[in-house]
Amino acid sequence: HDSPWLNGDISFRLVFRVELGPGSLRTSLTVTNTHDTSTAEKVPFTFQALFHTYYNVPDSTKVAVHIAAPQNADGQKLTALTIHDKMTPDEPFRSVEAPHTQIIAEEVDRIFHKVAPTIRADL
Repeated sequence: HDSPWLNGDISFRLVFRVELGPGSLRTSLTVTNTHDTSTAEKVPFTFQALFHTYYNVPDSTKVAVHIAAPQNADGQKLTALTIHDKMTPDEPFRSVEAPHTQIIAEEVDRIFHKVAPTIRADL
């Protein structure tokens, strides 16, 4: 196999942490490259994760998701977010102002690209 994932050339540690607090839920995901460098050079790799969150709410039309403005590499806040809307296949990508509040008034399946690390949902 040419893939380092399939031939065992990549070793890593993944920690998924969940913190419950009064009125809050915080999650974090940490991936560490643990490749043994005593026998070979560390194999660099990229890692992506996607979480689907499902909530049981009394009225979904009153749900709001607040997405803060992300920062670029220089620490400047960006003024736009890119959305991949899977419910509109003819025009799946669009840009919205940042920060952005998404009201869930209908069925949605959206990916927000390069968002800030904190997102708040009012349920």
